[in-house]
Amino acid sequence: MTKESEKKFMETAVRVVNAIGTIGGLVGLGWAAFGIWDLATGIKRDDDIKKDRGNLSILLGAVLGIALKAIFSAVAAGIQSFNF
Repeated sequence: MTKESEKKFMETAVRVVNAIGTIGGLVGLGWAAFGIWDLATGIKRDDDIKKDRGNLSILLGAVLGIALKAIFSAVAAGIQSFNF
């Protein structure tokens, strides 16, 4: 492989890793959004189980989104730091 093709390959790899992290972050945000819906429904109906499920979904969705985006961003930064 030439230097130019290696550079393009690494740029593509970084883009793919960043895209995976972004998708993971969006999944986490979606999970948190459904948690907000469950929480609101639980409050409206005075259903403690639904409230607990909503709170847990909000927390886990936020943690999942933040963790996946952070991990994949760190991997992308590591890939960019390779010198051939």
